[in-house]
Amino acid sequence: MLAFDRQLGIGVAGSSHVSTSAVAKCNGNNAPYCVPNELIASEIGRFLRLPLPPAGILDVPKPPAAMPQRHWFASLDFNLVGNALPPVECARCVAELPDLSAGLLLFDILIGNCDRHPGNFSVDFLAVNGPQMNIFDHSHALFGYIAGQGAARVLNSGH
Repeated sequence: MLAFDRQLGIGVAGSSHVSTSAVAKCNGNNAPYCVPNELIASEIGRFLRLPLPPAGILDVPKPPAAMPQRHWFASLDFNLVGNALPPVECARCVAELPDLSAGLLLFDILIGNCDRHPGNFSVDFLAVNGPQMNIFDHSHALFGYIAGQGAARVLNSGH
């Protein structure tokens, strides 16, 4: 979803305020290091030129009662239609996107991601310019997902 608001009123480029859709998550019982894991992994992935959506940290002064954390990780939503993403056909992905498939594997090794599966990355095989991959969900990487074990995981894994 994309919504345009008022123009900024400065400069000749006609800049406007824009609202778009994003996906946000915070630390929780099943992912106590979610926010740092996601942020660090997304920065590393984009540095490596992998197809991860732009992302950052949201400071939420009045978070939802069910999830009272103030800091949330948010990435732009590449699934603009909102349909459930189909699981990736891994063999087809390797055949049609061998470099990105290898890059994804090496990236997951680098960040210690123990949770990659065909449901947490996507490939649009029907894209106009050829197959397009999107990589997301690194909440269990780097510091892991066991509360109190984050530093030990990083120190003991060679990261």
